[in-house]
Amino acid sequence: MPTLDILAAAQPLDSDKPLIAVLHAGRTRLAYATYQMEKGIWRAQGDAEVIDAKSLVKTITAPTLVCGELSETARTIIGRRWKNAIIAPPAQCLRRASFLAEIGWDRIQNGQADDPFTLAPIYLSTSTSIPS
Repeated sequence: MPTLDILAAAQPLDSDKPLIAVLHAGRTRLAYATYQMEKGIWRAQGDAEVIDAKSLVKTITAPTLVCGELSETARTIIGRRWKNAIIAPPAQCLRRASFLAEIGWDRIQNGQADDPFTLAPIYLSTSTSIPS
């Protein structure tokens, strides 16, 4: 279960705006994924990618919610795009076990349970180059 999905699940479900969830990926880079509201839940719109905050800002061209682990520097850089980047308050940017449990329970209810003996973490490669 992607951590970015857990961050997205913590966001209000009444938005017609897209959402970008972010996590630290080391060396001032951010792992991020874009989400859209579909049938009352946030759905990822593709795979997660690694980028720096300055490059991420360039992708925000319309009002977009932004949540997740943002350093003060990243908050400042993204906040400069104030007309389009709507940064969630810090309390909504935390990973919470309750959202993980809800996503897991939903998967179980829909017959999408994984074999616990085959579970293993999947790490997003941080070797992705960052555009200048």
